[in-house]
Amino acid sequence: MTVKLRINGSLEQASPLFERFARLGYEIQSAEVARDKAIADTNAVADAIIAPMIAERDQLREQLEPWWRRTGFGLLPAKRKTMELLGCIVGSKAGRSAVVVPGTEDEAVAALKQHRWAKDYVRVTEAVDKTAVRAALKGPHGDKLRGLGFGVTSPGEEFVLERAAQDGTMGKAA
Repeated sequence: MTVKLRINGSLEQASPLFERFARLGYEIQSAEVARDKAIADTNAVADAIIAPMIAERDQLREQLEPWWRRTGFGLLPAKRKTMELLGCIVGSKAGRSAVVVPGTEDEAVAALKQHRWAKDYVRVTEAVDKTAVRAALKGPHGDKLRGLGFGVTSPGEEFVLERAAQDGTMGKAA
């Protein structure tokens, strides 16, 4: 629509523009609703196709992890934790370490609050600042913190199994 409305035009002259504006708003909203429904329908179809595949993949993982830990681990090249094997990346990786807190969180806070040197390791919310404690365990207060029962756990090994990138494919890694 190429109707030009003059700034001092009448309501009668502006009416078609208002009507067109309202109609376009309705049509845009209708198109958005149709798009959202089409996306939801497509997602439902994809989910129905993918769900049994995910369940099967999880069952395969449950069988492969103990096999890898007992038998397959010996296939790793020296000083490697993972490898590509038959189209998969398999192996282990270090998990995250965690700060060990003696007793409950409240007990740990109370233990730290008793010591002037430990005030930086308690947040204003009165929770143990595990990041600060982790760093401090390596510093001058490390022995004192360990004496209170603080420490850091050693990370365990986590099983790794994922699809390896295949040349010439564009699929998402799962």
